[in-house]
Amino acid sequence: MDTQSAQCISQPRSVHTSVTSDVGTPINGEFLNLLVFEHGVRVGRLATRLAGALALPAPRCAKIALAASLHDAGKLLIATSVWSVPGPLTAFQRTLVEDHPSLGADLLEIACRDLSIEGEVLRRVALMHHERWDGKGYPYGIAGRAIPLEARLVAIADSYDALTTERPYKAAWSSARALAQLRAESARQFDPQLVEAFCALIGAEEASDHEAFAERSWEQSARTIYQHVLRLSRGETPDHAAISSHITQ
Repeated sequence: MDTQSAQCISQPRSVHTSVTSDVGTPINGEFLNLLVFEHGVRVGRLATRLAGALALPAPRCAKIALAASLHDAGKLLIATSVWSVPGPLTAFQRTLVEDHPSLGADLLEIACRDLSIEGEVLRRVALMHHERWDGKGYPYGIAGRAIPLEARLVAIADSYDALTTERPYKAAWSSARALAQLRAESARQFDPQLVEAFCALIGAEEASDHEAFAERSWEQSARTIYQHVLRLSRGETPDHAAISSHITQ
């Protein structure tokens, strides 16, 4: 990684720091922190419903939900302005964006170790949620069922929530439009069987009481881990030096 990239990624950012995005909208660290966490919780809720629809065991559904809620942790180590660019990214910006899965995996590995939480699923989802079914994703370019099931689930829930949520640079899409986009990317970006299961799920009834209990449980764990991840990303713990050393290599 070059020096410019390392500085943009590794410099601790206060939640009060504000930068101006390329569209002229002030985007500060506090807003990004909230955006990443709230998006993550919504993705977790979608992912656990999809996992339940696939009849995965309840403990595995809860792990997937927790991992999904923290999948974008690496964004906290990247300059806020990058996430507000409305058009095509420059090569430098693209490099930063494509670093966030690896950065997130490293953050979560350290946070889970510090909190004595088993974090392999969290690390795996953070690292691989941008892999594609056709092998054209990142960071590894793996394809099909070589991508862990948890990451394939989260990729679909992540995209749906991103499309249907308003952002500083885009309006929210309707659910119908977002589902049509997922179907258009079936067998290209996404696992085709999971796309069909997800599309069928979205119009279904509210989650069962069992699923609601699972959500309450994992959301509290997500908040605990996320708060520690925030401290790591701001350089408020000794492990920040280790993170900085790793990502500048």
